[in-house]
Amino acid sequence: PRLCPEGIPGNPDAHRNEELRQRAWPIAERAITVRRQRIVELFREGLPGGQASGDVEAVIAASADGRVNSLLVAVNTQRWGRFDPDSRQVEIHAVGQPGDEDLIDLAAVLTLERGGSVFALTPDKVPDGLPLAAVFRY
Repeated sequence: PRLCPEGIPGNPDAHRNEELRQRAWPIAERAITVRRQRIVELFREGLPGGQASGDVEAVIAASADGRVNSLLVAVNTQRWGRFDPDSRQVEIHAVGQPGDEDLIDLAAVLTLERGGSVFALTPDKVPDGLPLAAVFRY
């Protein structure tokens, strides 16, 4: 499932690693772009029925539960706060306080740990200018 239908013809032993990387990246980039665009579509389709969310608190809880299938995060964007997995409480602070962590990074880590996919995008590529956008498994 992680292979691209398009490949690099020929024997890879005949090429240096850097040359293979230069030839492979455009192929991989096209596949990643298509997948990212599909996640944006699924996000927009899933919002009305609760199958997607851009709410940091909801996404943190869903990430902790393993419900996030795909997560888009805006690079260089932080939401400081705390998450207590036992009480399921999320605190968001306008400015970082002692003991805070970046909740966007936390959502990404939790999603990856539970088998989801994470894509880091420039802020203008995340739907609706949100700091993150999640598509849920269920």
